[in-house]
Order: sequence, then C-alpha cells, then structure tokens
Amino acid sequence: NPLVVVGGTLTSGAALTAAAVTVSGGVLNANAATTANTLALQGAGILGGSGEISVVRFAWTGNGDVGDIVGSGTINVAGAWTVRGATAIKDVSGNRTINLNGGATISGTTMRFFDGTTTLKLPAGQTFSFTDDSTLQTNSGAVVFLNSGTVQKAGGTGTSLLGQTTNAAGSSVRVASGNLGLAAGGSHAGAFDVASGGTLSFAGGTHTATSGVSFAGPGEVRVSGGPLNVDAAVTVA
Repeated sequence: NPLVVVGGTLTSGAALTAAAVTVSGGVLNANAATTANTLALQGAGILGGSGEISVVRFAWTGNGDVGDIVGSGTINVAGAWTVRGATAIKDVSGNRTINLNGGATISGTTMRFFDGTTTLKLPAGQTFSFTDDSTLQTNSGAVVFLNSGTVQKAGGTGTSLLGQTTNAAGSSVRVASGNLGLAAGGSHAGAFDVASGGTLSFAGGTHTATSGVSFAGPGEVRVSGGPLNVDAAVTVA
C-alpha cells in the first residue's frame, strides 16, 4: 500500500516498506531502514531521520522556497533522481550520502546546503544533468560530489555550480552551453569537454589536475577563483 504524509510528523523507529511513499506536507522522520519503489517529496514536505532509505525512483518537486531534506541517513536511489520546480529553492541539511545509482536530473531549482556535509555519489555509466541554470549552492554546509560517471550542463546560458568535486579516472564533465562552475576545489582525473559558447570555470577552492585528465572542445576553460595545480601531463585538444 502507498504511504502518504500530508501534515504532522510521522516517525518510524522500525523497518518500513511501502510500494510508494509521498511526503507533500508535514515531516517523515525515517529512523530505520525504509524501502519503497517510489519516493515523492512534494511542496512543503520534509524528509528527515537517521535510517537508510532505498528507493527505485525519487522525485523532489515543488515551486518556491518549500520542502527540505534533513537528517543523516544514507539515501540509495537505484533509478532516476529528479529534482525540478519553477524558481524553486530546496534545502538540504545534516550529514547525508545520496547514492545516485540511476543518475539524476535537476531543473528550475537552487539546491542550498546547510549545517553539515552532503555527499553525492555518481557511479560509472550514469549521468547527472543540469538541464538549465539550476545550481548547487553551499551556505553554512557543504556538498561533496564524487563523480565516476558524467556530469553535464545540458542547457541554460547562465551559471550552474557544483561543490567540492572529485572527478575519478574514466569520468567526464561536459558543458553544452552556459557556464559550469566548480566552486569549492577538488581533484580531477577525468575528461572535460566544453562545447562552443560554453565555459568551464574553476571558480573557487584549490583544484588539482592529476594523471589522466584531458580537456577537449572549442569552449573556454577559465580559472576564476582559487588555484588550479597541474600535477601530471595534461592533454588539451
């Protein structure tokens, strides 16, 4: 049966399994293992707790400054994670790891990170896509992006930001349009591809280019904030 939270607070202290979980208002504190086929976080709904959450698909939707993810439990998304809205602001706080095992798409949204560190893990073969000028914004917290797949800025003419980023060997970062800013330092051993009219910015923190890194495409690669240290041979095509 589906579980729907529309107000108040539901706190689970034992394992919870449901076909579908929807939080459209109020709070779901998942303090024990939670498993569902679909998880929908909508409107002013808040997802919290310390338990591990495992879902096939996760959609976080809503417009304006509403809805939050708080707490410390790991979130495992086997399929697509979709974050979308219209001029939406979505806040994340606490210390969570989110495993994006089916990739992710973000549109119409500024994700803000407070009070702790959120770690986003993208495995090989999967894609994290900014379809417009959506962005990951660090406030009093941090976001760490561990990329073994493909991060792409697929649309928009403005700037999308990532936090501290590790681009593993075999990974790729692609800029089709606009500016993709790496805003909080990181280590890079993958391939960067910047299309005509696009910009890749090393925009803050200390960045290190290690063995295997390469740069391709006619777009601009810009160092605009913090140092970029090149510790190995770099291919620029």
